[in-house]
Amino acid sequence: MREDWDRRISHDYRFWMSDGHSCDQHMWETGRRDLELLIGDLPFKPDRTFLELGCGVGRLLKAASERFAHVIGVDVSEKAVTRANELLTNCDDVQVLLGNGYDLSEISSGSVDVAISFAALTSMPTDVIAHYLTELHRVVTLHGLVRIQVYLGKEQPVKRNDTLHLRCYTVENFCNAVRAAGFSIEWLRELTMPFQVSFKELGIEATIVSLRRDERICQESPKIAELLLPGGESEVTEVFNGTDLEYWMTVNYAKELVEHGDIERARDTLEYAVQFSGNTSIDVRDILDRIVKEVAEQTSPSTGGPAFLQSTDTKVEGSTGAVYETNLKVIKDRFPELYAR
Repeated sequence: MREDWDRRISHDYRFWMSDGHSCDQHMWETGRRDLELLIGDLPFKPDRTFLELGCGVGRLLKAASERFAHVIGVDVSEKAVTRANELLTNCDDVQVLLGNGYDLSEISSGSVDVAISFAALTSMPTDVIAHYLTELHRVVTLHGLVRIQVYLGKEQPVKRNDTLHLRCYTVENFCNAVRAAGFSIEWLRELTMPFQVSFKELGIEATIVSLRRDERICQESPKIAELLLPGGESEVTEVFNGTDLEYWMTVNYAKELVEHGDIERARDTLEYAVQFSGNTSIDVRDILDRIVKEVAEQTSPSTGGPAFLQSTDTKVEGSTGAVYETNLKVIKDRFPELYAR
């Protein structure tokens, strides 16, 4: 997990961490929005300790620091933790820790009043999710609160080391698993966002779950994993390929950047796609054609847009048609592996 998320954070931390990827301020706003979705109903008690599992670059931690005396974030990505500490230098009550991707050994038992995880757990292998449930039971106070965002509905076959596709569990299996982890279930509610997060046609529903640690004994993590996904995850599957998904997301992001006139970031994003996903099976020539056409339209004299998409020594001159051909050549020359697909 660490290698995957370090790579993504190094590329573009806002894109891989949130839908607010235009600037840091937009990212903080989405963090405040999502924290409100998770715990907006809680009474304000500023003396409590808050924990986020899978905090990324601290998108929700900044807003949490306004509600809690002590805020802790844990993430497996060294790049994310470094970036979070840079971004949150003015938040004295926030502590961001590098986790090992399996437990919460950095956190004392019974020291956390409220724990959350948003858009993080279901990108982890099922056995890791199960172990984190046991760890949440350990670190949260008796009757302490845990709010997590998961996907429930129809089981989705995902390769164990896939850190991008959504893991989805049946409601029955998930409820049995969290009860075995020593939690009572307060409620399950569908998560609604300004954009699509559930895929009901596939049987996948984004869900927020409210849990309370109770006095029941927490079972061992292998038992919890078996309850979550009987039979477990395989090392390989023909159904989903995380590499292809990351490649597809990256190239579509490049198109979005071009549409907003951010040519340099679009170029860097395409280069990231090539470097990471040289063996992907997705054919993205159509997307590349659309990117080039968009640049051509922007470089038309009538638009007054950017005057180039070029390598260091390639000048773009002449009519829109000439611009298109030049830009096409630039992409072919700079990204031959990508365009050849």
